Amino acid sequence: MSYRPSSGLTSAGLKNLNHPSPAPKFEPSSGITIDAFQEVMGLRRGSDRQDPETDAKTLDTSDRKSLPKTAFVFPAKAPGSGSYPIPDLAHARNALARSSGKPEEAAVKKAVYAKFPQLRNAS
Repeated sequence: MSYRPSSGLTSAGLKNLNHPSPAPKFEPSSGITIDAFQEVMGLRRGSDRQDPETDAKTLDTSDRKSLPKTAFVFPAKAPGSGSYPIPDLAHARNALARSSGKPEEAAVKKAVYAKFPQLRNAS
């Protein structure tokens, strides 16, 4: 008989994993606006969302497609996969991190440092 770890599923569905009570529902009578509720619950989408640490806009597909080709490391690939959008400092840092150790690392560094010279000293 061999040991087989439990996957957390049973024939009846998910096991009771001692989760807290379900998320609260928006109640108009609670005195909070729907915008405030969505922000607190993390329910904002696309262009409404912002990264609280860097205040960088989270790019959804339509946002990414609306960026000029000059906002990408590889304009010929823009806005497709592997084009590394760098419209702001936070995305430039992300491009540097994601390209690290890959064949395109030198090209990404060159484009990022040309647009954001202050990052050259940070790394």
